[in-house]
Amino acid sequence: MKIRASSFRGSSSWLLSAMLAASAAGCGTEDQDLESDLASAESEIIGGSSVSIATRRSLGLVEVRGDCSGSLIHPDWVLTAAHCLAFYDLSQNWATAPRPDGTPEQRMAIAVEQVGTSDLAIMQLAPPAPGSAWPNVTRTMSSEPISTLVGQPITCYGRGFTAYDSPFGLTGSDIWRTLTRTVAELDYSDNSLVTHSTSAGYETAAPGDSGGPCLRDGQVVGVASWAEWDCEIPEFCEETITKIHKSHWRSVVEFKNYIDNAQARPPGGTANWTYPLLGVDWVHFPSTNAAWFTKIDNTIHFRGGLRTEGTNTALFSLFSSEAPPSEVYIPTNLCGGANGRLHVIPDSPIAAVQVALGSGVGWSAAQCFTSLDGVSFTRNALGTESLSLINGWTNSPYGTRPAAALLSGNIVRLQGAIANGSVAQPFTLDPELRPDATVFVPVDLCGAAKGRLMITSGGAVLIQTFGGFSDAQCFTSLEGVSFTKDSTGFEALSLQNGWTAHSPSSRIARVANLGGIIRFQGAINTSGTHPTAFYLPPSMRPATDVYVTVTLGNSEKGRLRITPSGDVNVETDGAWSSAQQFVSLEGAWFGL
Repeated sequence: MKIRASSFRGSSSWLLSAMLAASAAGCGTEDQDLESDLASAESEIIGGSSVSIATRRSLGLVEVRGDCSGSLIHPDWVLTAAHCLAFYDLSQNWATAPRPDGTPEQRMAIAVEQVGTSDLAIMQLAPPAPGSAWPNVTRTMSSEPISTLVGQPITCYGRGFTAYDSPFGLTGSDIWRTLTRTVAELDYSDNSLVTHSTSAGYETAAPGDSGGPCLRDGQVVGVASWAEWDCEIPEFCEETITKIHKSHWRSVVEFKNYIDNAQARPPGGTANWTYPLLGVDWVHFPSTNAAWFTKIDNTIHFRGGLRTEGTNTALFSLFSSEAPPSEVYIPTNLCGGANGRLHVIPDSPIAAVQVALGSGVGWSAAQCFTSLDGVSFTRNALGTESLSLINGWTNSPYGTRPAAALLSGNIVRLQGAIANGSVAQPFTLDPELRPDATVFVPVDLCGAAKGRLMITSGGAVLIQTFGGFSDAQCFTSLEGVSFTKDSTGFEALSLQNGWTAHSPSSRIARVANLGGIIRFQGAINTSGTHPTAFYLPPSMRPATDVYVTVTLGNSEKGRLRITPSGDVNVETDGAWSSAQQFVSLEGAWFGL
């Protein structure tokens, strides 16, 4: 998404789904905040020719939220611009298509997913109502290399503003039009396509066209994203198209397959992710998802990766509605699998999410890469039960909350922090919270030291450390610890390259899609050196690389690197022998 300064005459820049409604109505206020501006107005083609109802149905052209454009890539899936959906709850997103007689038919969204870090999103629709006349359209993505599109014509569709003739600059809306333009250049900063007007400056995309498809030879090559124009000077009357292939994807084919196979995902198979406000100098890591978060059943989940060339430890901010009531510390992984943690500080009204380093880890590791995948915490104590501490363990060191557990469906989540125990066992879980086999889950200790919980089927919880036990006594965070009670809904994974199940005391390797969250369970080991332990089925593969923290032999920490091709690779910052000895998949997850 790009936002540039705008005016209503002369040289202008538009985020095509935004920035216009209040001013076009003549009643805007100068102090509207950014979120309100971006949510207010959307974009339409100036010039071009009209599109019939029959053509709209045959091409699968849909209105998104009433103020953006989009297109069907499958009867139940819409491709649009990510910025059209980013500022709304799932219940506020929908698509509308015309019936054969032109009357509108609406379907609500049940899942929304940004595709990588680009201004692209796919939206899954609820099943159609009885008597539906919804278009039965399936469209594939172009796999044409981006460099070959320069100088080629592409045809774009949208339902934004249609004229540039009012005192406020733009008039007309809700009329679908099409425009064929030649790709003039590439924006090499993000591999977008740029088109210029060829009709005295009076043909371009405008607010309302955002998310509208651009086609070549019947395949989608991109969606309308933003425009910049002085429509009296044709070379400045231009539109930027978010290309279907982004440079950071591993291959054009993988990106194409990811979109084309969207319909294979189960209903509700993606979470509704929200974009946080990044800290100074922090940017999205090129080969991972953008930094996003979502709230599911009172638990905040993060995804994506960040990097920086600066020294600011604050990664991003959360509003109070997403912040915990007290400070939380959650383990994560940095560049090369180095050990780190996230520290959430709930200062109202904005909570800061900071990165901290493990012992012996330099700041350059966080600058190079900080992973958010697999990081979560419970929002508050709603539905939790307090844990009865034993063996001298006490609650709430360093301003944290007391130890508690939450059963959410089949998932057990812990929260809080403890300290000062004399032996490794701080508490025992009640029967309804116990796993059906022993599980090992990474935890954060004093100074971001490496550690893990061993939780037995009998409910005993033991703290194990990579360093000395004093690391646990000083501080043990339970935040982010989660595991599944049993294997309900999970499917077995086929291990590859010499990897085997660890032992009878651990569960076999399994995976499940739980509401858009891909969760693992089990433990594995190998006598070999091949990092790829198994492959995920197509419906569970991420859009980009993801890096998830896991615990290895002797409480060493490692990570899983999961690719868009479905490869799941084991990586460790320490000796490979710790991965050969033991890799726990328990508690590992990532968001689609």
